[in-house]
Amino acid sequence: MQWRIINDRRPLIEWTSDKLAQLEYVSRLKTQNRSLEALRLPEVYWVGKNLRELEALSTQLPQRFVIKPNHSSGRYLLIDQLKGALDWGQVAESANRWIAPDEEELVFGHWPYGKARHLLVAQERIGRNSFPESEMRGWIFGGTLKQVTRFEPARRAASNYDHRFVRLDSGRVIDRPVDELNHFDRLSKARKEMLVHLMEQIAAPFDHMRVDIFVDDDCFWFNELSPFALSGLAHYPDYRFDLERGSHWRLPQLGSLDQSAAEWKQLLEGEPLGTIQRGASSTYTNPDSGSPKGLPNA
Repeated sequence: MQWRIINDRRPLIEWTSDKLAQLEYVSRLKTQNRSLEALRLPEVYWVGKNLRELEALSTQLPQRFVIKPNHSSGRYLLIDQLKGALDWGQVAESANRWIAPDEEELVFGHWPYGKARHLLVAQERIGRNSFPESEMRGWIFGGTLKQVTRFEPARRAASNYDHRFVRLDSGRVIDRPVDELNHFDRLSKARKEMLVHLMEQIAAPFDHMRVDIFVDDDCFWFNELSPFALSGLAHYPDYRFDLERGSHWRLPQLGSLDQSAAEWKQLLEGEPLGTIQRGASSTYTNPDSGSPKGLPNA
């Protein structure tokens, strides 16, 4: 992972820390590949640089939604107006600070975060509870899934699996006991295999990519790509866990010609508009359902 951070400047990687570009990439995949129809994409309501602009459109927002930066990691606000009136001043004060460069590009050296468009995004919130039932993180190498992590954001806990869905123990304190069942364990084999298929199709162009998908009410929702997962700095008490991942990674030839370079760069062009900015007449057909739903055009 540190080799990628220091050396890999390919157009293929350049757009992968821009959340709107990720959505556009997966949206295009869905229109080209019917086997991805089981994957849903969250609706983007608004995109901009000043949250006060979103406040002016607040009557068009649902009661529950998410606000997050387009170019950062681990920052978000879960909005639920069913629990009380929203203090837009406080929300704007917090979110507007996210426009500035942060530790991803200034400290960790994750250069695509600097290439990502510095924007704020308001989008659909997945799940009826505070978080979806499962956040599944697939570790894909050369287009093949090798490990899966079920992460629980509310508890900062994890459950690990190999490609056959056998539980693994990395030795980290956040790991759940291997005999403790969870929502993912109760999914049918067919649903688990569908999840693997979705992850592998999304990660197909990459030598390595972590693909994060929410599973809620047994529905699959795309969350994000993680090109620099854990920065390659996570400590695993059982070192074999980390060695297993590294053994599957075949580093790319950086000088190789990429016929899709122009297409990758296009994903970062322009400033997309969300649904409530575009208006009903300017939405396009969502590949999820065949009905209008305004995902961003990058």
